[in-house]
Amino acid sequence: MKLRAQLLLALLALLGGLSCATQQEGLHAALSDADAGPVWIVKTGDSICGLDDPRMLSAPARLQFDRIYRSTPEVRRMEAEGIAPDSATGILLHQQALDRIYRTCEFVRNRDGYCSIWKAIRHVDGRPIPDVTDKVLPIL
Repeated sequence: MKLRAQLLLALLALLGGLSCATQQEGLHAALSDADAGPVWIVKTGDSICGLDDPRMLSAPARLQFDRIYRSTPEVRRMEAEGIAPDSATGILLHQQALDRIYRTCEFVRNRDGYCSIWKAIRHVDGRPIPDVTDKVLPIL
């Protein structure tokens, strides 16, 4: 299975689908057990909640993470009060913002039936991935 994913990455690079730099950034392509199964291209660290193994994905969604992060009350407080991100309070608020995003995404994922939510995800065939940003934003 791992060899098939590596061969797929090499083929995509040859066809111009992925640059060598993209491969080195930790992108993974995954094939399902069936030869004609879906191929998801993700960075491992981009999983927000739900399944994080690309071979298991069936109905993933994506999120505009930067937009959501800047919209959290914790980040707005840091900006309004001029709290440095590397200060003790800034680190605490940053972690609280991440926790809030995770909990909200997990709620939306369960409510709407997604298998996972990602910062960035794409499918090798170019199919559209649902964006849940506008569903998460009002709940924050």
